[in-house]
Amino acid sequence: MMPIEFNIKEVHNFKNLLLKLKGNLNLESSNHTLKIYCLNSELSKEEFFHILAEQYPESQIMDDFSHTYIKKSAEEDTIDFYCYKDPKSSAIFILSIVGKGKIDVVVDQLMKNIPKTYYFWLPLSIFDQVKEEIIDKFNKEGVLIDSFTTIRVPFFENECNLRPNESRRILYEGVDGLEALRELRKIYGVLPKKIGFQIGGKFSFSVDQRNTFIINFGLPYLDYILDVIKITLGRFAELGDVLSSIKFEKIEDNGKVDFEIVPLSIKFGNRKNVTDMEVFFEAIEKDDEGKYCILNPLLIEGSLFFSATLLDINKKAIFSICGNEEVMNILPQSNCGKEVISRFYEVVDLRLDNHTKITSKND
Repeated sequence: MMPIEFNIKEVHNFKNLLLKLKGNLNLESSNHTLKIYCLNSELSKEEFFHILAEQYPESQIMDDFSHTYIKKSAEEDTIDFYCYKDPKSSAIFILSIVGKGKIDVVVDQLMKNIPKTYYFWLPLSIFDQVKEEIIDKFNKEGVLIDSFTTIRVPFFENECNLRPNESRRILYEGVDGLEALRELRKIYGVLPKKIGFQIGGKFSFSVDQRNTFIINFGLPYLDYILDVIKITLGRFAELGDVLSSIKFEKIEDNGKVDFEIVPLSIKFGNRKNVTDMEVFFEAIEKDDEGKYCILNPLLIEGSLFFSATLLDINKKAIFSICGNEEVMNILPQSNCGKEVISRFYEVVDLRLDNHTKITSKND
């Protein structure tokens, strides 16, 4: 996988693209907010744009970006977005004005249909650390948190002073957001999924744990968002390196068939039991986005042992899992690339354990 680096001196870099598109997107209008999706892809620029053009024949390719305009009968449903493929990294950015059609639906559909492409998501505990890095980075400019969305589910192991077994979702708005977020984390044990920042009263944006940005105002200060993207995507790099090691290859030599397999392991932050795994299996089968089907589940009590074969319906991929109280091993089988395991690991983080560590069997 290409390194996740951004050289802002390049002629066709992301900042220059934004500046080039300011007129087209009418970004100076106070009524417009810009949404930026950050995606990770093993595809080349040519491969990605070819698939995009197949899915949306209206797309026009221009240098390192494409413009897709999908006219609908109702003006509010018209979809208008740009895609930028960074030529020197694995990053893809999709840009759209908020409110211009159901762009979230379009991006989710692209994630399901385009191979080897997935979100630059961050585990909740890492995203919480990123919040502190952003605060430190822009402390001199006068940075504050003015909104956030947090969640808690009973398996969270971080500090929680009140009713730790309750599930929670808290939305907050206020210029004391940083203090409130730290207080709510201690009292109610919540972790952020989305955070809104203001920098020096000149730039306002939000970012979620999937590295989706909304720029509310301050387009003249685009360097700020580039700095934040470097921080957030840089934190994905370690996870990306581990995912790159997964392998399931069939090798035929002189009539003999062998397999080269590199599984992954997820080490739990706290010990699991049969009930934990039963709840997890039930939750992922009901997950609308992942669409998993669990085949041949096995749960043995006592010294826990579990195993199952999972079918990712959207990606038409198969992989198996097995493990005990302390670890889950993931074995790829059919059509199972990094995008499949990345999405599954995200579900583990949100549905089973928010303090895991994923490693390769090659490590």
